[in-house]
Amino acid sequence: MFDMQMPNISVLLMATPHLRTRLSKLWAALRGDVSFTADRLVSFVANLVEDGGGDISWEDARWKGLISHPKPGAEADRENERGYEVDMHTLALEKSQGGNKLIRYHNLPERWRNNEFVWEGYRFIPGARWPALVFSMFQPHNETVNIQTHFVPLLAILSVILPWELMVTRHPFFSSLPSFSPVGISAFGFTPLPSSPADPMPKFFYLLAAGACLTCSTIWHTLAGCSDLWLLEAGARIDYVGIGWLISASVSGVVYYGFACQPAIMRFYISIAIMTGIAGSILPFQAWFDERKNKVPSPRLSYAI
Repeated sequence: MFDMQMPNISVLLMATPHLRTRLSKLWAALRGDVSFTADRLVSFVANLVEDGGGDISWEDARWKGLISHPKPGAEADRENERGYEVDMHTLALEKSQGGNKLIRYHNLPERWRNNEFVWEGYRFIPGARWPALVFSMFQPHNETVNIQTHFVPLLAILSVILPWELMVTRHPFFSSLPSFSPVGISAFGFTPLPSSPADPMPKFFYLLAAGACLTCSTIWHTLAGCSDLWLLEAGARIDYVGIGWLISASVSGVVYYGFACQPAIMRFYISIAIMTGIAGSILPFQAWFDERKNKVPSPRLSYAI
């Protein structure tokens, strides 16, 4: 026969508060984990919906309804999220061996993932190692072609802008070549306009804007491999500035020569082109401009310019 003993009621009463405290802690931890997981799931679904068509459908509103009301521990969840990003950044630096090795797309932190169709060949070089970042312009990675297709034309434009032409054309060989004269234009039934000291300026400003655009794009594609987020975002914004001024200068040049007979209309259109260039220098530095949800609207600014 088993020796049946009654439990000690006093011991149970003493353990009850401790048990209640433990259960409360477990419930709070469980609720925080569920809230954090739900937030991650909502972000994942929202990205899927936005990547699919660029519009937010009813699924987005439905999932966001899960976190429409603040829950206890929401601040702790945000801290966990920031901690997760820091951990991913540290892991990416370790994977790249401090910027010495190329990594894959899934090794990048979330904020560095701009193109899911390029799987590998990513640099992750700290900004403090800027000589290595600059030298990476001439190393093989997934931005090498983008860098060189902007850097080489930049050198070509510099050779045109710089006053080397004056030194070269002093050679007797060039002075013996025939030159075009406005007299030949009259043979086609056109009356040439009198020349103006401002006539070379549109061409010069266009070449200057093209050089600036190529410089900005070279900087952006170089900084795309930087592990410092502020440098990465600054490079992207600078790239938009260069594109905006190139468009503005190209339109201004066409308007100047095309409306030479109508100076009032010419000045009006050139003023609009300059204002759009100024707008293209301001809007890229707004906080909302480089957000992922504006991945489609942001290039439309260039089209509008």
